[in-house]
Amino acid sequence: PQEVAGLVFVDASHPDQIDRLNQAIGKTMDPGVGMLRVASALSWTGITRLISSHSDSDGNVPHQAQLANNAYISSSIGAALEEGGSLNETLAAAGQLRQLGDRPLVVLTATKPLPAATLKSVQMTPEQGQRMQAAWKLLHDDEASWSHHSRHQLVPEATHYIQFDKPDVVIAAVNEVVGDVRSGAN
Repeated sequence: PQEVAGLVFVDASHPDQIDRLNQAIGKTMDPGVGMLRVASALSWTGITRLISSHSDSDGNVPHQAQLANNAYISSSIGAALEEGGSLNETLAAAGQLRQLGDRPLVVLTATKPLPAATLKSVQMTPEQGQRMQAAWKLLHDDEASWSHHSRHQLVPEATHYIQFDKPDVVIAAVNEVVGDVRSGAN
């Protein structure tokens, strides 16, 4: 805690997200760990890199970032699998740290509706997608309450990757927090 002066949460995870989102949509979401296991097992063949390089991105990922993803996916997929496998433990540990005192905090929440193709791929109706996004906003409202010096900003037309869709919003939030820390405005 003594090394953290302020924070910006960019469409951040929440310790209670799994239960709350599943409740909002009325079903248990598959985290996709099974597909990651298959991809990890086959990564030595190069098939993972081939599939990644031909998959559709959201269109908002910068070309250089997509190239880096494609170049490293076969060597990083094992770590992604481990990360996914320990998500519950990670969220439980994070759930122990919900008091940030007077540290400046800005919580940014993406509000662009999920595309029909994404909803179809996760077998959700548009109504379930709307309920999930409403629950996501409430989770972020909760995160904003963790500091007495916070603000929550909804970011229109931004997907989960706000840093790609609306980098100016992220930069402004970081500058705001840095400015508050430097000025001692708590």
